[in-house]
Amino acid sequence: QTVSTFHQAFHADLEVLCALSKVDLEHAQKDDVKKQLAGLCAVPADEVIEVSGKTGQGVPALLEAIIERVPPPPGTAEAPFKALLFDAYYDNTRGVVLLVAVRDGELKRGGKIYCTYSKKSYSVQEMGILYPGPRPLDNLRSGQIGFIMVGAKDIRSFRVGETVFADGGHKTGEPFP
Repeated sequence: QTVSTFHQAFHADLEVLCALSKVDLEHAQKDDVKKQLAGLCAVPADEVIEVSGKTGQGVPALLEAIIERVPPPPGTAEAPFKALLFDAYYDNTRGVVLLVAVRDGELKRGGKIYCTYSKKSYSVQEMGILYPGPRPLDNLRSGQIGFIMVGAKDIRSFRVGETVFADGGHKTGEPFP
């Protein structure tokens, strides 16, 4: 699975960081696995980051590498709000929860969104990020991954892959393909 994911990322021309995990384990064959990863990723073995989630070893180096080498998501902060709906689920107390990747602009709590599948506008009741559970915010901005709740009760009104605009933005903006 890991090799398959690597190949998908490589063919999509994404930045790939090589990290060796579970280095705290007694039986870890760090040197052999580092050589294999270095060969797979075509990087020197000393660029493979050794990490342990259990002890925290190497985590600061991994985070620093992510900041330095992974480019920011595409998008324009000054453009009208536009997001990709990548998942949705039904919460018994709050209704439909939309999970979105914000490409452009900013959306504020209380604002309105337009969904291209249902061709309906909705008032935003709550929004935020998952950190790791729901953490309410007053706005979502370009580059963020978050959730939007609009009080909808029928999840069939939304489709994964649809574009979510600020209300009115659909008239001038292009939806995602």
